[in-house]
Amino acid sequence: MKQTVGIVRKLDALHRVILPKSLRDTLDIPAHTSVEVFIEEDCVVLRKYSPGCVFCGQIDGTSLFRHRPICETCRQELAQWSREPEPESR
Repeated sequence: MKQTVGIVRKLDALHRVILPKSLRDTLDIPAHTSVEVFIEEDCVVLRKYSPGCVFCGQIDGTSLFRHRPICETCRQELAQWSREPEPESR
């Protein structure tokens, strides 16, 4: 989903780029928000950082368990795993 917003910015002397206020407001990116940087083919993509599941990396549908994000699928797998009897040792 590429959308042109008609904004051109130059890198400063430290190779940084400023996101215009209108763009930050549109995308609800307040000051001190962490962003992730991706490369897709020949494009640099910025996205608001959202920590993914510690097991599978999925971003959507996570909730915190002991201060760590876990998705519902992994939460169910963990619940199933915790109910399985431990193998007998010889």
